[in-house]
Amino acid sequence: MARITELYNWIRTVLPSAFVRDSVTGALKTIDVAHDEVHTGSSFIAFLYNADLDDGQVANIRLVAPDTSVRCHLIVDVTGTNATTWALYKDTTHTIGTPLTAFNKEQNSDSAATMTASHTASGGADGTMIEPGAFGEKKTGGGADRGRDEWIVEQGAVWLLQATSRAADNKVVLIAKWYEET
Repeated sequence: MARITELYNWIRTVLPSAFVRDSVTGALKTIDVAHDEVHTGSSFIAFLYNADLDDGQVANIRLVAPDTSVRCHLIVDVTGTNATTWALYKDTTHTIGTPLTAFNKEQNSDSAATMTASHTASGGADGTMIEPGAFGEKKTGGGADRGRDEWIVEQGAVWLLQATSRAADNKVVLIAKWYEET
């Protein structure tokens, strides 16, 4: 009986301080790791907005992961007003394009991204396709697609997110979202 009393007292006194609870409902407060990375100023977004593409034209974002102990966790989004195919490639040899700003999703943080982004990369091979996607119909309707999985990008690797329009007058948006862990 003494052990039960001891355990009860421990649960009643020590355990509550190990968890954060809502003051009104008493519910446990939890957030996932990706959400916590926003709060700590380690989450970033870079995008190419409204690339106006005709049938067969491409838009891309080139990403260079730091060759350090930093681990970049990447998710991609692609939208278009018409039919679009897209792919995420690893080890592209395209040269750097126009630099993109990587915005910190914690707007009060002065932390800068260590992964760099540019758009309209060209002059080399796409690389190894590691995730493809497609949406929309040739003549009517666009859509949106999100990379289904988070990628922990290889240190020092060069990545390419590329969309190809499959119709005329296609407004395409490419978004790279990532957080950085050390």
